[in-house]
Amino acid sequence: MGAWGAVLANAGALSQAQKSEQVEYLWPENVQAWDAWQSLQTQWRVGVAGATGLDYAGVRAWLLEQWPDDSATRQDVLRGIQACEAATLAVWAKQRKEDQDKHAEP
Repeated sequence: MGAWGAVLANAGALSQAQKSEQVEYLWPENVQAWDAWQSLQTQWRVGVAGATGLDYAGVRAWLLEQWPDDSATRQDVLRGIQACEAATLAVWAKQRKEDQDKHAEP
């Protein structure tokens, strides 16, 4: 299983069969964003309904530490992080909806 498959698997978005069969590839231009995404998994804001998004104060601090003099790289990496965040939140929302629907059935 590739890097994106691992994210989806960790988010619970893949069935057991999909986890073992799916192969994902990461384009070289996305490696920095992927590495950043992996490093920032401790920065989720969590409320009573679950994770609501990343804590961007922590994200910004991390980015500034990694690339203090390269704002172009920081911006590129931030866009990649935001894409990962949006995809993860969409998967989690779908899972919550499916769970609610399953529990609402007679």
